[in-house]
Amino acid sequence: MLLMSSFIYNKFGEVSWRIFTSLSFMFMIGVFLGNLLAHNLSDKIKKEKVFLIGVSSYLFLMFLLTFSDFFVLVLLYFSLSVFGSLCNFTYTSYVAEYSKNLKNKTFKYQLLHSYYSLAQFLFVPLGYYLYASLSIESIIIISCFFFIISIILISYCILYEGIEKRKRI
Repeated sequence: MLLMSSFIYNKFGEVSWRIFTSLSFMFMIGVFLGNLLAHNLSDKIKKEKVFLIGVSSYLFLMFLLTFSDFFVLVLLYFSLSVFGSLCNFTYTSYVAEYSKNLKNKTFKYQLLHSYYSLAQFLFVPLGYYLYASLSIESIIIISCFFFIISIILISYCILYEGIEKRKRI
């Protein structure tokens, strides 16, 4: 949120920055709605499908952030909070369910969920470092490419798990 608020202050001015920071409660409501939506959808639709649709939508919306005006940016940021929490909830429940059926349950869970730790310890400080020399639009586009790579890797894991299930049957 800190990089986004600084980006908004530099691009749209102080009034837009004040509006954006005062709407932070709406973004928290978006996170709550995303978790609620994920909980309801995970019972009805396969978690893998919900996750891949959520991540693809998140990627598209994140790319749209780079060239939107202020009002659209606020709507996109709210949508990103909904889709981000939806993806986080479904991925965590998917990893917990997947690791439950394996031999070393805790190790597999931690291994599959280590992306979050990696992002917190490596990519967040890297983003702050890059912000000093690159524009926020460039950082968003770079993160979109990393997102595409993660979608490919997670899709491969999901497909690999489906193939392994079919072999066991």
